[in-house]
Amino acid sequence: MGKAVAAITGSSGLIGSALAAALRVADHRVLRIVHRAPANSEELHLSPESGEFDRDALADVDVVISSTAT
Repeated sequence: MGKAVAAITGSSGLIGSALAAALRVADHRVLRIVHRAPANSEELHLSPESGEFDRDALADVDVVISSTAT
């Protein structure tokens, strides 16, 4: 199996950050879905209030993981 691409919400939290780190150690690519302006090419912006999100950015993503708090 090749390198997987995972997009993660809640990646700054306890579980999400640990998951992102574990995926990177396993040599997978991680895209963080964030509410603020993206800091680099490994982050995707999502605005729940406006619905703003670049769906095309998920074209090569193998899995989306939600680890956001409720």
